[in-house]
Amino acid sequence: MLLVLTGCSVEVPEFLGREGTGDSNFGFSAEPLPTSEPIQVTSARVETALRGIIVRVDGLSPTQGYYGAQLERRTPAPIQAEQVDQPTSGLIELNLIAFPPPEPETVGPASTRVLRAAIFLPTRLLEDATGVRVYGGEQATTIALN
Repeated sequence: MLLVLTGCSVEVPEFLGREGTGDSNFGFSAEPLPTSEPIQVTSARVETALRGIIVRVDGLSPTQGYYGAQLERRTPAPIQAEQVDQPTSGLIELNLIAFPPPEPETVGPASTRVLRAAIFLPTRLLEDATGVRVYGGEQATTIALN
């Protein structure tokens, strides 16, 4: 046990980025990630998990080559005067997004363009929630929570 703790005080070489240079990528420049795009939601479901739920969503990309599908929390838009009668309180809103291919690809059959994403939502986030709404492309899918 003592040997493990003594290893923590050993000096880390500069090429590992510990000496304040911040160069932890070994001298290579990192390429910026492409901008993600919303993709169409084809199905969504909720599964019970320990201390929360798992939201699983299938989506359909517009062409071949999309990758890295994920669900992210939707930032609330400012409320307009005409939206006051349309309450969305109690809904957890998510966006289904994916990264497009670097070059335009062919469309191909729908079965080869399916992307899947999931997200864990803890119980403390679900206390006042009545449902989960997933936005993708031009449509939204709402799942009621029981």
